[in-house]
Amino acid sequence: MDWYKGHGENASLTCRYFGISRKIFYKWQKRYKLFGLKGLDDKSKAPKKTRQPEISQEQEKRVIKIRKEHILYGKKKKRITELQKKAIKYLLFQMDTKVIWCNPEKRYIFTAIERDTKIAFARMYKNNSSYCARDFLLRLYFLLDGNIQYLHSDNGSEFAKYFDQACAELQIPHYFSRVRTPKDHAEIERFNRTLEEEFLQIGHYIDDPEIFNPLLTEWLIEYNFKRPHESLKYQTPFDFFFQHQKVLPMYPTCTRI
Repeated sequence: MDWYKGHGENASLTCRYFGISRKIFYKWQKRYKLFGLKGLDDKSKAPKKTRQPEISQEQEKRVIKIRKEHILYGKKKKRITELQKKAIKYLLFQMDTKVIWCNPEKRYIFTAIERDTKIAFARMYKNNSSYCARDFLLRLYFLLDGNIQYLHSDNGSEFAKYFDQACAELQIPHYFSRVRTPKDHAEIERFNRTLEEEFLQIGHYIDDPEIFNPLLTEWLIEYNFKRPHESLKYQTPFDFFFQHQKVLPMYPTCTRI
């Protein structure tokens, strides 16, 4: 501030001399005028709004007591290995999030695929919050007219909170992959690779979801209804499904949401 006053109060010259932006300079100048030298002290960077406890003190005490008595206990999650013991055929959807880097921002494509029939759905979002994951699940649920028997995801935070609430509301059991075990969700990993190679890498990527999602929908229609799959003996996912199940309402007109 002294240098600024001693050089004709030239803000641009001061910023160049000290290597700072004009925005920073005017911010400091405002604080200096209001509070003097004390106004230039570093302020706390702690968030103004902090997370509030979601459980009572009594519940917290019980948790602490159990953790002390059983130090190896952790949060209970239903693992996919439990489901593999059951006789499951069709309507088990694996879900994942594919991150797309578009400097300086990122985009997220939520993906889902039915384990046996390879029926797939995907949609781009600007973030990977559990609220977006919930929106994706509700769209998938609508497209399939509620025909989802089980859901399987990795342990990402997007598949918690609002997503778990939606699973509870729709009464769909949610199972998780084991940590660092990609073979638990091999089908969705393979679909993500197909999405990358057959759609994104050939020039269809646009970072605006409003433009990108309709293009993605057209590709999904081809993938589900027209594209032959070697793993399905060169049938389409829906041709394969209708040979083994009576009905699963998901049609091209419905996918345009």
